[in-house]
Amino acid sequence: MSRLFAYGYRLAVLAGLLLAPVGAWGQEMPADSSIDYRAAMVQDMIRRAGELRRQYRFADAVDLCEDALSICRDSIQREAVSEALLLARNGENMTEFCSTPTVVAQQRFSREDFFLSYPLEDGAWRPVPNVLDGLGGYPPATYIPEGAQKLYYAARDAEGISNLYVTENQGKVWSAPQLLGETLTSSDDEIFPWLSPDGKALYFASRGMHGMGGFDIYVSRWSDEQREWQAPVNLGFPYSSPADDFLFMNTPDGRFSLFATNRSCPPDSVDVYVVEYESMPVRQAVYDPQRLQALLVRPARQGGSETLSPALRPYIDKLKEINILKDSLTLFVQSLDQARVRMTEAEGVPRQILEKDILRKEQRLPEMEAALSEASQGLQEIEMELILAGIDFDPGKVQQAVAASGASSGFSFVRHDFGPAPDMVVLKPKPSFDYSFMILPEGRFAQDNKLPEGLVYQIQLFSATSPATVQKIRGLSPVFEKKANGAYVYSVGVFRTYQEALSQINRVKKAGFKKAFITAYQDGGQISVTQARKIEQTQDQLFMLRLYPASGNSLGEGVLTAVRAETQADLVRSSADGTVTFLLGPFSSRAEAESTARTLRDATGLRIEAEPAE
Repeated sequence: MSRLFAYGYRLAVLAGLLLAPVGAWGQEMPADSSIDYRAAMVQDMIRRAGELRRQYRFADAVDLCEDALSICRDSIQREAVSEALLLARNGENMTEFCSTPTVVAQQRFSREDFFLSYPLEDGAWRPVPNVLDGLGGYPPATYIPEGAQKLYYAARDAEGISNLYVTENQGKVWSAPQLLGETLTSSDDEIFPWLSPDGKALYFASRGMHGMGGFDIYVSRWSDEQREWQAPVNLGFPYSSPADDFLFMNTPDGRFSLFATNRSCPPDSVDVYVVEYESMPVRQAVYDPQRLQALLVRPARQGGSETLSPALRPYIDKLKEINILKDSLTLFVQSLDQARVRMTEAEGVPRQILEKDILRKEQRLPEMEAALSEASQGLQEIEMELILAGIDFDPGKVQQAVAASGASSGFSFVRHDFGPAPDMVVLKPKPSFDYSFMILPEGRFAQDNKLPEGLVYQIQLFSATSPATVQKIRGLSPVFEKKANGAYVYSVGVFRTYQEALSQINRVKKAGFKKAFITAYQDGGQISVTQARKIEQTQDQLFMLRLYPASGNSLGEGVLTAVRAETQADLVRSSADGTVTFLLGPFSSRAEAESTARTLRDATGLRIEAEPAE
């Protein structure tokens, strides 16, 4: 097709605009409707450009976006066209540097737990949410191997964007998480960081960097000289694509590379590809869309499953799943037997750890056996469906072909188990922004526009149809911005009592905001000042936190460290009716007590309840 489609579309667009204000369906339109007609045309061009990009027809997508820019008049819509054009150009540029790795294995897995089939330690993936914070969707787990001293992981910030963080083991606690660096942080999500065994390369996926749409895979190299991670580089085709690609890793033996993608999957699935490791990949230009998509087509092997009819794909996929479950069950039973042998020789703490591990494995064993039985039943159902559809095949030969494919690749998937929730205390980062009310030589906007939980008062300054500049806030800090009904609303301060806000409102008015007034919020939602003052009157009572120790008698060093890192309030042991608890406090309000309780629950996993002080 080359650029013929874009040329034809250009003619159609120009013809449509010449006909305006005659409607797209030949109906007469009002004279002022040509703008709406133009906007609809541009929106359709953006949509079609996205389809072309996902078909690897980047040159056509570029032409279409350039045509859209030439007729677009709306500034917001022009931004959308420019973003679509950038993605198409990125894809077009990357076609100049394609590698052609040899695919040795491919298997489709559930999006929810595909990572459990990566060749990693059993129990290294921990379900979310956990103490390191987790994400809904991608990733649905955090990689936390036993004995790790430094962890790289993804977590959402206050704006809901997924960033990459690192935390280090400091003995009894883990350091406050830190962002990896400016070059590894974009305006959109970064997920699934993976550190190479030598610690010199960090692989991750991002949809906010120099990519071609969706999540692309990047690598950043560590600089010993600069002591920081360098600007990431897109791995390009075939590891990245216009779809979502993520969780790249090289196997420790240096033989294979793995990554996951949804480029040809239903929404609930991903394909995991295993390719031969490329130490020095040979790059070449590939412009043809069909050739670009075929870079990851596994070559047919003599006697392998690739030579079978495509109609047998569901049967082959289910058979591969059964083989994975069988191999996983065999290795699992072997590891259980080995743990039992080691326990007979262990004493003290090591024996206790082994006992817990054996108990966890024994509880998991029936689940694995049930999964294998369910998969076998599913295979029988697929076989019956194929027979009823009149598809003639020999199950024995199909099984031999699948076995031949696995043997020829030298790689086999083995499913692992989720590990338990991590038992770790992670320090909270200290706020880098001072949210105290101030009037400075130059005003400052709040670093985070999210209000703290509990009762909060602010002083509203003004509203505007466009974002305000620093000059307009006249030295006030911190100034919060929020959008409401299409306008930008600006307020200053975070005051916990009405009197605090009242004591500052005259200073705000003297700074030039004569119409400023006090507003109130409860847990981030706006309420009337009258309601707020009534709530405030009920918060004069002191509150305590009651901590229920996991062991039944003591809190443990890790919990005590977390408590001291969060508050200097008194901690007292209490015993009533044979139950040992610990009282922490006092706190001046329920909001303060509940906020501290939430932080300590996240850090320790303990049951913690707020109650009025006696």
